[in-house]
Amino acid sequence: LVNIFETVPEGFELLQAGKEAFIKYGYMLTRHADVHQIVSHKTVILDMFFDVVVPRLLPIIKSNPRKRHTVLLVLSSFAGFEASSRTYMIRKLHESLNRVGPFLHCLTILIFMEQNLSSSGEGVALLDLYAYYALIGMSHSSPTLRAGSLAMVAVILQHDHNSIPRILPKLRQLVNDPWWEVQTQLVIVCSKLLDELDPSQDNYEQYRQLSNQCINNSSN
Repeated sequence: LVNIFETVPEGFELLQAGKEAFIKYGYMLTRHADVHQIVSHKTVILDMFFDVVVPRLLPIIKSNPRKRHTVLLVLSSFAGFEASSRTYMIRKLHESLNRVGPFLHCLTILIFMEQNLSSSGEGVALLDLYAYYALIGMSHSSPTLRAGSLAMVAVILQHDHNSIPRILPKLRQLVNDPWWEVQTQLVIVCSKLLDELDPSQDNYEQYRQLSNQCINNSSN
Protein backbone atom coordinates (compact mmCIF):
# COMPACT_ATOMS: atom_id res chain seq x y z
CA LEU A 1 0.00 0.00 0.00
CA VAL A 2 2.85 2.40 0.78
CA ASN A 3 4.23 1.76 -2.71
CA ILE A 4 0.94 3.04 -4.13
CA PHE A 5 1.34 6.33 -2.27
CA GLU A 6 4.94 6.63 -3.47
CA THR A 7 4.37 5.90 -7.16
CA VAL A 8 0.76 6.60 -8.17
CA PRO A 9 -0.05 10.24 -9.09
CA GLU A 10 -2.82 12.12 -7.28
CA GLY A 11 -6.22 11.62 -8.92
CA PHE A 12 -5.72 8.04 -10.10
CA GLU A 13 -8.25 5.43 -8.96
CA LEU A 14 -5.52 3.12 -7.68
CA LEU A 15 -4.36 5.80 -5.22
CA GLN A 16 -7.94 6.29 -4.05
CA ALA A 17 -8.36 2.54 -3.53
CA GLY A 18 -5.08 2.33 -1.61
CA LYS A 19 -6.09 5.24 0.60
CA GLU A 20 -9.46 3.66 1.41
CA ALA A 21 -7.87 0.31 2.26
CA PHE A 22 -5.33 1.98 4.55
CA ILE A 23 -8.04 4.04 6.27
CA LYS A 24 -10.26 1.01 6.88
CA TYR A 25 -7.33 -0.83 8.43
CA GLY A 26 -6.53 2.13 10.68
CA TYR A 27 -10.14 2.50 11.81
CA MET A 28 -10.33 -1.24 12.48
CA LEU A 29 -7.33 -1.08 14.83
CA THR A 30 -8.52 2.00 16.71
CA ARG A 31 -12.06 0.61 16.91
CA HIS A 32 -10.68 -2.57 18.47
CA ALA A 33 -8.93 -0.46 21.12
CA ASP A 34 -12.19 1.44 21.77
CA VAL A 35 -14.33 -1.69 22.10
CA HIS A 36 -11.94 -3.26 24.59
CA GLN A 37 -11.26 0.11 26.31
CA ILE A 38 -7.51 -0.30 25.98
CA VAL A 39 -6.34 3.32 25.85
CA SER A 40 -2.66 2.38 25.75
CA HIS A 41 -3.25 0.39 22.55
CA LYS A 42 -4.00 3.61 20.66
CA THR A 43 -0.57 4.95 21.49
CA VAL A 44 0.97 1.64 20.45
CA ILE A 45 -0.94 1.75 17.16
CA LEU A 46 0.27 5.27 16.43
CA ASP A 47 3.84 4.47 17.42
CA MET A 48 3.76 1.45 15.11
CA PHE A 49 2.49 3.61 12.25
CA PHE A 50 5.16 6.26 12.82
CA ASP A 51 7.93 3.67 13.17
CA VAL A 52 7.01 1.51 10.18
CA VAL A 53 4.96 3.54 7.71
CA VAL A 54 5.69 7.24 8.25
CA PRO A 55 9.42 7.02 7.34
CA ARG A 56 8.30 5.84 3.89
CA LEU A 57 5.70 8.59 3.63
CA LEU A 58 7.86 11.47 4.90
CA PRO A 59 9.34 12.30 1.46
CA ILE A 60 5.77 12.59 0.13
CA ILE A 61 4.61 14.78 3.02
CA LYS A 62 7.67 17.03 2.73
CA SER A 63 7.82 17.49 -1.03
CA ASN A 64 4.38 16.72 -2.48
CA PRO A 65 1.70 19.10 -1.09
CA ARG A 66 -0.95 17.65 -3.43
CA LYS A 67 -0.72 14.26 -1.71
CA ARG A 68 -0.63 15.58 1.86
CA HIS A 69 -4.40 15.49 2.32
CA THR A 70 -4.51 11.84 1.24
CA VAL A 71 -1.63 10.83 3.52
CA LEU A 72 -3.08 12.75 6.48
CA LEU A 73 -6.45 11.05 6.07
CA VAL A 74 -4.66 7.74 6.51
CA LEU A 75 -2.66 9.03 9.48
CA SER A 76 -5.87 10.29 11.10
CA SER A 77 -7.47 6.87 10.82
CA PHE A 78 -4.66 5.39 12.91
CA ALA A 79 -5.11 8.08 15.58
CA GLY A 80 -8.87 7.84 16.03
CA PHE A 81 -10.82 10.88 17.16
CA GLU A 82 -10.10 11.19 20.90
CA ALA A 83 -8.45 14.53 21.67
CA SER A 84 -5.56 12.96 23.59
CA SER A 85 -4.71 10.65 20.68
CA ARG A 86 -4.93 13.53 18.21
CA THR A 87 -2.60 15.66 20.34
CA TYR A 88 -0.13 12.79 20.51
CA MET A 89 -0.36 12.33 16.74
CA ILE A 90 0.42 16.00 16.06
CA ARG A 91 3.44 15.95 18.35
CA LYS A 92 4.74 12.79 16.71
CA LEU A 93 4.24 14.35 13.29
CA HIS A 94 6.18 17.44 14.37
CA GLU A 95 9.07 15.28 15.58
CA SER A 96 9.09 13.24 12.38
CA LEU A 97 8.89 16.13 9.91
CA ASN A 98 11.25 18.51 11.69
CA ARG A 99 10.38 21.18 9.11
CA VAL A 100 8.11 24.07 10.01
CA GLY A 101 6.58 24.75 6.58
CA PRO A 102 5.28 21.26 5.73
CA PHE A 103 4.22 20.72 9.36
CA LEU A 104 2.15 23.92 9.45
CA HIS A 105 0.53 23.01 6.14
CA CYS A 106 -0.36 19.60 7.59
CA LEU A 107 -2.06 21.31 10.53
CA THR A 108 -4.13 23.50 8.20
CA ILE A 109 -5.47 20.25 6.75
CA LEU A 110 -5.79 18.22 9.96
CA ILE A 111 -7.82 20.82 11.84
CA PHE A 112 -10.74 20.22 9.46
CA MET A 113 -10.66 16.51 10.33
CA GLU A 114 -11.07 17.11 14.06
CA GLN A 115 -14.23 16.06 15.86
CA ASN A 116 -13.33 16.85 19.48
CA LEU A 117 -12.02 20.40 19.59
CA SER A 118 -13.35 22.00 22.76
CA SER A 119 -12.73 24.82 25.24
CA SER A 120 -13.27 22.36 28.11
CA GLY A 121 -12.27 18.82 29.01
CA GLU A 122 -9.72 16.86 27.00
CA GLY A 123 -10.31 18.97 23.91
CA VAL A 124 -8.63 22.02 25.49
CA ALA A 125 -5.07 20.75 25.01
CA LEU A 126 -5.77 19.92 21.37
CA LEU A 127 -7.38 23.30 20.72
CA ASP A 128 -4.48 25.11 22.43
CA LEU A 129 -1.99 23.19 20.31
CA TYR A 130 -3.68 24.32 17.10
CA ALA A 131 -3.94 27.90 18.40
CA TYR A 132 -0.23 27.94 19.26
CA TYR A 133 0.82 26.86 15.78
CA ALA A 134 -1.77 29.08 14.09
CA LEU A 135 -0.12 32.08 15.74
CA ILE A 136 3.27 30.92 14.47
CA GLY A 137 1.88 30.36 10.98
CA MET A 138 0.38 33.85 10.79
CA SER A 139 3.94 35.23 10.85
CA HIS A 140 5.36 32.76 8.32
CA SER A 141 7.10 34.05 5.20
CA SER A 142 4.82 31.96 2.96
CA PRO A 143 1.57 33.82 2.13
CA THR A 144 -0.17 30.48 1.57
CA LEU A 145 0.72 29.36 5.09
CA ARG A 146 -0.35 32.72 6.52
CA ALA A 147 -3.73 32.29 4.84
CA GLY A 148 -3.97 28.67 5.97
CA SER A 149 -3.17 29.67 9.53
CA LEU A 150 -5.97 32.24 9.43
CA ALA A 151 -8.31 29.47 8.29
CA MET A 152 -7.22 27.57 11.40
CA VAL A 153 -8.05 30.62 13.52
CA ALA A 154 -11.58 30.71 12.08
CA VAL A 155 -12.08 27.11 13.23
CA ILE A 156 -10.57 27.82 16.66
CA LEU A 157 -12.90 30.78 17.24
CA GLN A 158 -15.91 28.53 16.68
CA HIS A 159 -14.89 26.60 19.78
CA ASP A 160 -13.22 29.21 21.99
CA HIS A 161 -13.70 32.96 21.63
CA ASN A 162 -11.59 33.49 24.78
CA SER A 163 -8.51 33.12 22.58
CA ILE A 164 -9.39 36.38 20.78
CA PRO A 165 -7.13 38.68 22.87
CA ARG A 166 -3.95 36.76 22.03
CA ILE A 167 -4.91 36.48 18.35
CA LEU A 168 -5.88 40.13 17.82
CA PRO A 169 -2.31 41.57 17.62
CA LYS A 170 -1.45 39.08 14.87
CA LEU A 171 -4.62 39.98 12.97
CA ARG A 172 -3.68 43.65 13.07
CA GLN A 173 -0.27 42.83 11.61
CA LEU A 174 -1.93 41.14 8.64
CA VAL A 175 -4.44 43.87 7.81
CA ASN A 176 -2.21 45.28 5.06
CA ASP A 177 -0.87 41.94 3.85
CA PRO A 178 -0.69 42.13 0.01
CA TRP A 179 -1.70 38.51 -0.61
CA TRP A 180 -5.35 38.21 -1.69
CA GLU A 181 -5.94 34.88 0.06
CA VAL A 182 -4.74 36.35 3.35
CA GLN A 183 -7.20 39.22 2.95
CA THR A 184 -10.03 36.79 2.17
CA GLN A 185 -9.28 34.70 5.25
CA LEU A 186 -9.03 37.86 7.36
CA VAL A 187 -12.57 38.82 6.38
CA ILE A 188 -13.78 35.34 7.37
CA VAL A 189 -11.99 35.50 10.73
CA CYS A 190 -13.31 38.98 11.47
CA SER A 191 -16.83 37.83 10.65
CA LYS A 192 -16.38 34.99 13.14
CA LEU A 193 -15.14 37.50 15.70
CA LEU A 194 -18.23 39.65 15.37
CA ASP A 195 -20.48 36.59 15.53
CA GLU A 196 -18.89 35.42 18.77
CA LEU A 197 -18.77 38.77 20.58
CA ASP A 198 -21.46 40.66 22.43
CA PRO A 199 -21.82 44.25 21.09
CA SER A 200 -21.83 45.45 24.70
CA GLN A 201 -18.29 44.14 25.28
CA ASP A 202 -15.58 46.75 25.75
CA ASN A 203 -13.47 45.63 22.79
CA TYR A 204 -16.33 45.08 20.35
CA GLU A 205 -15.84 48.42 18.57
CA GLN A 206 -12.16 47.81 17.82
CA TYR A 207 -13.02 44.36 16.44
CA ARG A 208 -15.71 45.93 14.27
CA GLN A 209 -13.27 48.55 12.96
CA LEU A 210 -10.71 45.86 12.21
CA SER A 211 -13.35 43.88 10.33
CA ASN A 212 -14.37 46.91 8.27
CA GLN A 213 -10.76 47.65 7.41
CA CYS A 214 -10.23 44.06 6.24
CA ILE A 215 -13.37 44.19 4.10
CA ASN A 216 -12.28 47.50 2.55
CA ASN A 217 -8.81 46.15 1.80
CA SER A 218 -10.16 42.99 0.18
CA SER A 219 -12.48 44.98 -2.09
CA ASN A 220 -9.72 47.28 -3.37
